[in-house]
Amino acid sequence: MTKMLFALAAVAVAQEPIRVTTRLIETSVIVRDHKGPVGDLTADSFKIFDNGKEQKIAVFRVSKADSSPASATPALPAGVFSNRISSVPARPARHTVLVVDTLNTDISDQPYVRKQILAMLASTEIQDPTAIYVLGQKSRLIQDFTLERDQLTKAMEAFRPEQSRKLNMANQPTPTMPGGGPTAAMARQSFGQIRVFGNKDRAFASLDALEDLGKYLAHVPGKKSIIWISNAFPAGSLYGETDRMQVLDRADVAIYGVDARGLSAPMPHTPPSYPDTLNWVAEETGGRAFYNRNDIGEAIHEAIEDGEVSYTLGFYAKREKPDGNFHTLKVKVDRPGIDVRHRAGYFDAETKLDPNPAAVPEDASEVGLVAAIARAGANFHIAVQVNFKDLRLESENGRWKGSAELEFASQSGDGRALDVASKKLTFDMTNDAYQTRQREGFAVEQMIPVKAGTAKIRVVIVDRSGAAGSVSITPPK
Repeated sequence: MTKMLFALAAVAVAQEPIRVTTRLIETSVIVRDHKGPVGDLTADSFKIFDNGKEQKIAVFRVSKADSSPASATPALPAGVFSNRISSVPARPARHTVLVVDTLNTDISDQPYVRKQILAMLASTEIQDPTAIYVLGQKSRLIQDFTLERDQLTKAMEAFRPEQSRKLNMANQPTPTMPGGGPTAAMARQSFGQIRVFGNKDRAFASLDALEDLGKYLAHVPGKKSIIWISNAFPAGSLYGETDRMQVLDRADVAIYGVDARGLSAPMPHTPPSYPDTLNWVAEETGGRAFYNRNDIGEAIHEAIEDGEVSYTLGFYAKREKPDGNFHTLKVKVDRPGIDVRHRAGYFDAETKLDPNPAAVPEDASEVGLVAAIARAGANFHIAVQVNFKDLRLESENGRWKGSAELEFASQSGDGRALDVASKKLTFDMTNDAYQTRQREGFAVEQMIPVKAGTAKIRVVIVDRSGAAGSVSITPPK
């Protein structure tokens, strides 16, 4: 079986330039004019500045929603699976997460948000993988990435408005107290402090949830957008906390803020909307903010379509080591009358991600995998071919070093974990050995006990930089 795997590897795993840990800084750029997306620019059209200093553009890519799909390839033999070869068109380059924020949105506004999202789904063709996430007292993903409109619709139909205790605390009204004097003043001060604490508490809880999303999306290839439907929180609650955006910065996620309240006039003792916060988060990440409009569904649709054309620019940092500071980015285009948007900058810090295989989404393709499976008595025999060129290694004193975690997880039809086996891969090799691995890749074999009810086996690899790949295997009967 291993020989068959090596024979298939040359076809199944795309051969790409070797990637090492030279510090490459990349950012997505959206360019629009009065007619819509601008898609005819070249690398020579752009200039990029790091803290005001122009940098040489080393990476330039264009992503278009209407790009022709990859041509179909022959089906793999029975028992062989890959995350880089398929008989269906390649997955789209854009991934979108709709975030329904119940933590910061009054419960009276949430039914309208639900109605608008359902109307948007009914009238919009789902062209890119889309997920739905509830940011609330208990944040969770209610629908993973899918192209199926029915799955997204069912998830939103099942959603029910949720009361936010943190929001209630932040908007606790000061009771009317008879008379005046020190007692009344102390009461007003006390209730004011409760509101300040409540605002800060929900602001931090919101960023925690967005950070968790950023960690999840860091393993997802291509352009990534979060559409945050919310009344938000006072921007002042995050004073001095801009470094909390580091995870989203590293994942290169654009956030689009959509005001959940629309144009409806606020009633007494109801939470206000905070478009300043929606604007701030959008500007920091290269997205847009939508507010003062009742057509929330249309605003969501516009946010989704905003990335029809995007450019990726990259340059190599000249500093030998990260300086730990925030660096501003500025992109200029040699064309008048256009709007250019990108993230505000990046934190020059270590960018290694948490190498947790459980956080890797289905069919992640950043690291190419080919897997073959066969029944061997009471076990499944699995052989995995890994594209060595996709792993990030460091050159140190004439040797190449790195590590990765390889996980084999048996799952039932409803997604329950039945068995998990892990392997720690450590690389420390000469340049000659490195060049050989670059040409041939490497294979790993694993025996997995046959468990009753096993519907699939997920093979996941994550290197210490966070580069990941996964492939799902259907076991033989």
